[in-house]
Amino acid sequence: MFSERNQEITNIRVQPNSIIVEIDYVGRLSIDLPNGPKAGEKVELSGVSEFKFLDGRIITIIDRS
Repeated sequence: MFSERNQEITNIRVQPNSIIVEIDYVGRLSIDLPNGPKAGEKVELSGVSEFKFLDGRIITIIDRS
């Protein structure tokens, strides 16, 4: 879907039972998206991934963008 892409972690917050990671994402499309950007266009997004833990193991991953 992308001819090139890059993800960069911009912030990490550690909480008692979770870690929240803020991510900037930049990619160049290799295909046209339906009713959206065309191949060759740059797409930029910011998002957050939250990892929840129980007994030292990841139990949930939530991605928001």
